[in-house]
Amino acid sequence: MSSLRVEFRVIETIDRPYGYQEKIIQYRNNPTKYKAIIKDGDLVAILGKRYKLIPNEQVIDIAREISEAMDLEFLYYLFGWRVYCVLKDNDIGVLVINSVDGTESLKCEALFYSDEIGIIPPKSITNVYRKHSESLEVSELYDIIPEVLNNSREYKGWFESLSNYKVKDYVDSLKEMVTILPKKYRNGCLEYTYFNPEYSIKDMYELIARRIWSNNIDMRTKINLYKSLNQIVAALGLAVML
Repeated sequence: MSSLRVEFRVIETIDRPYGYQEKIIQYRNNPTKYKAIIKDGDLVAILGKRYKLIPNEQVIDIAREISEAMDLEFLYYLFGWRVYCVLKDNDIGVLVINSVDGTESLKCEALFYSDEIGIIPPKSITNVYRKHSESLEVSELYDIIPEVLNNSREYKGWFESLSNYKVKDYVDSLKEMVTILPKKYRNGCLEYTYFNPEYSIKDMYELIARRIWSNNIDMRTKINLYKSLNQIVAALGLAVML
């Protein structure tokens, strides 16, 4: 495997909180449209000058502050340069996402739990994402998080309604639909209907969701798997966009 070394000239260094720096760069003495994001001396990414750095640590601090004010359970996960914060009120919650390397926007996703399984429902107009543009203000989280938390309550009701739909009535269509999921998540998810005619779409969803949520994979992969699972429900005409 070959390697490639490229040198840039730093014409300005801007210190940011939490040990970050932004270095405005030139190449061959010519201006560029890019800057380097540095964290504690390590290169994070090279991004456009208009990219607004929102430190993951700042998102964690604000999410924790909101959770304390609203008496919510709080936890967070770090995967590389991405952070995922969970604010939880019993069986409903909010998933707050951010990155410092340009791989994620600042997002708030509806989240709820069923038998301790975390479930990320279909997209809603009140789920929020903000690009890291110059106009982005992380303080928006103070308004966004309570809004999305309330949306999670509504989605919990939608999920419970899936118990009214039996897999046996959709099994022919589902045989093809479920193939968009890797086999380890969908294996056996339809066979239960042959032994239990009351086996519902909610039961099937929970079975697959349990495998996704409990698997030792990063949160970004889990979110993408939930997108596929929600596509299946949507294709059946059962996804309600609140």
